[in-house]
Amino acid sequence: MVFSSSDSSKGRHASSSRDMTIPSKFNLHVLIVISATLILVLLYRGWSADKDAQGQLGQLRNELTQLQLRAIRAEKQVSDVDKLYFSCKEKFNDATKDIESLRVKGDAMLKKINDLEKQLQLRISIIQKLVLSSASGGVQLQEAPHTANSVAPEIDTGASSGQCKVWTPLADRNSINGIRQFQLSTIVDCKQHCITLVSCVAVDFDGLSVPLPSCWIHDSDQDIKDENTYSQIGTTQYRINRTCLSEISKNSMNST
Repeated sequence: MVFSSSDSSKGRHASSSRDMTIPSKFNLHVLIVISATLILVLLYRGWSADKDAQGQLGQLRNELTQLQLRAIRAEKQVSDVDKLYFSCKEKFNDATKDIESLRVKGDAMLKKINDLEKQLQLRISIIQKLVLSSASGGVQLQEAPHTANSVAPEIDTGASSGQCKVWTPLADRNSINGIRQFQLSTIVDCKQHCITLVSCVAVDFDGLSVPLPSCWIHDSDQDIKDENTYSQIGTTQYRINRTCLSEISKNSMNST
C-alpha cells in the first residue's frame, strides 16, 4: 500500500487534534471535583458553625433558666421576710396593748389597795379609841352620820361678806401623799387642825369612808399640783389661803 504525502499530513493533523481534546476534558473534571470539594468543605464549616451556635444558645438558655429560678427563690425569700416582719410588728402591737392593759389594771389595783389601807387604818384608829375609852372609864365615841350614798358635807368657807375666802373646796378630788389624821372624823376638826399646822396647804375629807369619815392633811404644795390630783367620789379637797387667814386674824384682833 502506498500512502501519499497528503494522507500522511492528514493523519498527523488528526492525531494532534485528539491529543489536545483529551487534556481539556480532564482539566474540566478536576475543576468540577475541586469545586464540589470546596462546596462540601464550606457546607461542613457552616454546619459546624451552626451547631456551635446552637450549643452556645442552649447554654445561654440554661443560664437564663437558672437566673429565673434564682429570682423566684429570692422573691420567695423577700416574701417570707415581709411576712416575718408583719408578724413581729403585730406581736409587738399586741404586747404593747397588753402592757397598757396591765398598767391600767395595776393603777386600778393600786387605788383599791390605797382604799383598803385607808379603811384598815380607820379600823385601827377605832380600835385604839375603844381601848383608850375603856381604860379611861368608857367615854362614848361620837359617830358622824354616814351612809353609803352620802357625800362630803357642805362646809362654810370661813368668809363672810366682803372678806376673802380662807378655803377653796374642790368636790370629788384628792391628792397623793396625804397624811391620815385618825383622831379626826369631822370636817370642822379636820380644817381646824390644818389651820394650826403652819405647813398644811390642804386637807382631803373623805365622807364615804367607813365606818367614819376620814381626814387627810397635805403639808407640801407638790401634793396638790394638777398632775398629783385625781378624781375620787365622795372626797372634797379644801385648799387653805394662808394670806386670807392672816388678814382675817388681823381684822379680828383690831376689832377687839
